[in-house]
Amino acid sequence: MIGSRIDWIRLFRESFVPVVIVILGLFLLLLYVQFRAELDAEAVTVIDIQPVLPSASDSGSVIVQDTSEPILSDASHPDELRADALMADRKWTDAEQLYRDILAHQPSSRALGNLGTLYLKKGDLRRALDYLNQAVRTRPVDTGALFNRALALSRSGRSRDALEGYRVLLAQQPGHFEAQYNVAILLMKQGDNTTAAAALEKAAQLAGGERKARALYSLGLVRREMGQPVAAASAFDAAIRLRPGAPEPRVARATLEPDTMEGRIRALAQYEIILELVPNHSPALVNMAAILNAQNKRREAEHALRQAIQFDPEYVRAHIALGLFLLTEKRWSGARSEFEWVLQRQPARADAH
Repeated sequence: MIGSRIDWIRLFRESFVPVVIVILGLFLLLLYVQFRAELDAEAVTVIDIQPVLPSASDSGSVIVQDTSEPILSDASHPDELRADALMADRKWTDAEQLYRDILAHQPSSRALGNLGTLYLKKGDLRRALDYLNQAVRTRPVDTGALFNRALALSRSGRSRDALEGYRVLLAQQPGHFEAQYNVAILLMKQGDNTTAAAALEKAAQLAGGERKARALYSLGLVRREMGQPVAAASAFDAAIRLRPGAPEPRVARATLEPDTMEGRIRALAQYEIILELVPNHSPALVNMAAILNAQNKRREAEHALRQAIQFDPEYVRAHIALGLFLLTEKRWSGARSEFEWVLQRQPARADAH
């Protein structure tokens, strides 16, 4: 019995069975490793960033622009009137020649300023400033030249010089709305919201109608930025009364509603009014989507975002919002497409990255 057992042990040791077992074990191990590698390769690693739609209280990066069109002083000479008309019709060469003929016969601050304004309208800031600087050194100084020089300085990125230029004009003509308004806008861009608010309040007192509404809307944006929602709402409401059909103050007013059931209902009602006035208004649609998403009306939210993009294909905020929405839906390919679209236009945008 014992001898038989010894014979079996000897046979096992001298055979290939141990080798086969080892090889089989290695094969199974390699098979498992390959299986895990393929499984891991198919897995999607998602950084837990808790993606959400932009809040309905965020109206987007609203950038208020200064007065974009140069101002021409009233002309009295027939040649000046004709030159002004040619410039208004964008007949640059004919207008330039006529202004030069006027300068050759009677140099004046207005003629120099208008030639500089022509170059400003064409986008030639260097030549515009050359003639506008000559204009403000020529007595008597034309107030249009003072304004247009400050505007050219602002467009050249020389904000401090532009501010000084507008203030020189306001010292001579305190009731100049465009100069007062542009001072406020430059202060806003510099982050001096307190002084900007005071300047906008003064601008709103200098004009009526559309210009007053513009100043009040900008004042509301400043007050909102300063964390003064009651004052901001008052400014937006005043702007809406002056321009009931303008969507911007209505959108801004809706963003002040609290994130409560009642606040969302009031905001949605305001957005619906906006869409009746201006169908497919993209900022209103994006803000509506945020509220609908918060109410778990995801299909309606996605429809609003896609409608915003369809109406304004270059509206970056809508693409970001749609990308975040698709991310929450785990629709990776669609989300990636939206973020890549944004990065093609704004390569330094960190949230898209």
